[in-house]
Amino acid sequence: MYPLPLALAVVLLLSSADTAAAAPITAAATVDSAKSLMLSGRREEAKSLLQDLARERPASNDVAFLLGLLAIDATDYQGAIGHFRDILVREPSALRVRLELGRAFYLSHDYENAYRQFQLARAGRLPSGVAATIDKFVAAIRREKNWSYSFDIAIAPDSNINNGTSSRETEIFGLPFELSSDSQQRSGTGLAVTGRGEFSPRLGETLHLRMGGSVERREYKAHDFDDMTMAAYAGPRIVLSDWDLSILGTGFRRTFGGRRLSEGFGTRFELIHGFGARTAISLALAVQEVRYPHYRLQSGRSYSAALSLVRALTPASILTARVGAGRQSTKTPELSSSSIWTSVGYYRDLEGGFSIYAEPSYGVSRYGAADPFFARRRVDRLAQLQIAVLNRRIVLSRFTPRIALTIARRSSTINVYDFTQRRLEVGFTSSF
Repeated sequence: MYPLPLALAVVLLLSSADTAAAAPITAAATVDSAKSLMLSGRREEAKSLLQDLARERPASNDVAFLLGLLAIDATDYQGAIGHFRDILVREPSALRVRLELGRAFYLSHDYENAYRQFQLARAGRLPSGVAATIDKFVAAIRREKNWSYSFDIAIAPDSNINNGTSSRETEIFGLPFELSSDSQQRSGTGLAVTGRGEFSPRLGETLHLRMGGSVERREYKAHDFDDMTMAAYAGPRIVLSDWDLSILGTGFRRTFGGRRLSEGFGTRFELIHGFGARTAISLALAVQEVRYPHYRLQSGRSYSAALSLVRALTPASILTARVGAGRQSTKTPELSSSSIWTSVGYYRDLEGGFSIYAEPSYGVSRYGAADPFFARRRVDRLAQLQIAVLNRRIVLSRFTPRIALTIARRSSTINVYDFTQRRLEVGFTSSF
């Protein structure tokens, strides 16, 4: 519906700006010859000429860009994506390349990646007509996208696989006690796997059905600290030009050490408002009945609310900001808690194909009454920093290498709940 107008807009940009990286005069003359052949409809001759030049100058952005345009024209969308990604490895802020990469993803029905590229491109300096066309693309993606998925796998050395305390002793009923080795933090190396998927078929002009699920698993050699959470959801979704509303039934089950730890079901309300392609604000409200089969006093109802902002800052960077609050009601007040948290994330594509993401977060949880064993009310403060680096130059099918480091520290008024953690993940991700 929209590819042709965007292509014409890109041509206008091409005529008013230099290419992403300047080439020598002799090479430029050859590129100009290829452009002339393309404009006259002699595409095979242009392609042959550009392929010869690509062998001589494999780092030429001009050549790669024109080969990408020819690949789109020939409906070789994966070939076009490869050419445009090669350019962005060398020059991540190349605006026109973002536009055409987004168009190639869109035409290949990869709406998730198309949206991301259009979002980044929208942060650049664009003629008003091009900006409006991008917004139309994003509106079409919201209507047409009916599936998405992501998958991560990594080897994960962890300094505290059981979230154990770093304290050696505590006071119970006012008397000092030395903590057993079972309560101390333990280190280990495991396999971390995360998979998510969603199917959202269109039922009418604005009505969709959302169905999705996720699995997160950490597995260790001894299996005593294996941790797995499975979740699923389903419900109606209404998609308007700038609004996206979902009302979902939800359910989850978590196992730890091979034994069922908790499970629950409930309802989640999601509302997303897009300000063009560049900015989106979302609100999520949820309520769940949570059951702990082996720790029945912790069973009860949980409530949560979260507000998120995502904004592309430049054609190579994105800012995310989140704030949330929650309430966990249990059968005893000393186990019930209220919490608030906030986080800020920054993503940037760098030259050489590297991308970096950094997200500090902070949260406070306050419990409803004094713990009778420790004669004090529990208040936890959790500070966390996540840093991830991936390399877009290396793409194996839909996966790229990723290294992530998470550093966390929780301090509590009851010292047995203090802990520190450093976790490294080395693996592959499909989200980039």
